[in-house]
Amino acid sequence: MKTVFYEGWIGSKNIGDEACFEAIKALLGDEYKFVPCIKQKSIDDPPDLYILGGGTILRACDPSIKRRWPDVPLVVWGSGVEKYGVDVGGEIHENFYKTVNEATLIGTRGQISHQFILEKTGKNVEIIGDSALYLNIDMKIENTGLKTKRIAFNIGDTGSYMYGTIGDLVIKARELVDHLKNLKYEIVLFSMWPKDIPILKRMLDEKIVMPNTSVELMKFFRTCRFVVGEKLHTSVLAAAAGVPFISLAYREKCLDFISSIESPAKDWYVRTHENLLRVIDRIHEIEEEYGNNTLLLQNAVTYYRMLQIDFARRVKEL
Repeated sequence: MKTVFYEGWIGSKNIGDEACFEAIKALLGDEYKFVPCIKQKSIDDPPDLYILGGGTILRACDPSIKRRWPDVPLVVWGSGVEKYGVDVGGEIHENFYKTVNEATLIGTRGQISHQFILEKTGKNVEIIGDSALYLNIDMKIENTGLKTKRIAFNIGDTGSYMYGTIGDLVIKARELVDHLKNLKYEIVLFSMWPKDIPILKRMLDEKIVMPNTSVELMKFFRTCRFVVGEKLHTSVLAAAAGVPFISLAYREKCLDFISSIESPAKDWYVRTHENLLRVIDRIHEIEEEYGNNTLLLQNAVTYYRMLQIDFARRVKEL
């Protein structure tokens, strides 16, 4: 059995980050033993592989553990990077350059990450999509959401990225929910991790679904016609489940993922400077050709699943 030192934000009950981890484990198979960051310093023998996992962690990651065994291959797997923090006076962490320069294989999440790496390092890396796109549920399970007008809806603590304050975000989200109800949609709130729950409870009397795993969440999505969410992986896992989504793109990382999917999903977002009611416009656009849009989304996801499988094959050859 081969040992993998895995760097990624796991252990915080964040479904998105755990989904990336689960996908990479599934792609490599049972012959690999994964050791998370917190346990790596207690191990005296070198690993067979380092993996920088999914999430927007490439810019400020910490590859220091690699200094113990510098000859062990480093793989960047579906990770992202964005300008946030840099374009307001922040500096790019030196670890970004070290990681990009030392990595044996780099497969990044989307067009924005690809362009950032190219501009800053001159390295033309490949785009393999978010690793969580590989996750799948039994698609023989009927998508009951096709027969409903149910919308899964998520907001969370985005700091000042969406509409200034949490209070303002809740007010605008409540307004959107009321408009959707007037259009005869059923709204079900859902959390992506425990920190979402106090904010969702401020949405008054709506039902809240609190899944514990990506599989539970994707099965819930299959009972919905749309997914509207602020968290990046609400959109990723909705796509993996074959359900149209509208991303509340509070940070560039959301656009990074959407850019990887292309048409028609490349337009399935609302930016934070736009009125949140623009979500309704997006829903109307998707509804006009709902069946075809869903098929195109599923084709795009299948394409990235194939890229992930091929990437895993090359990782196993290292």
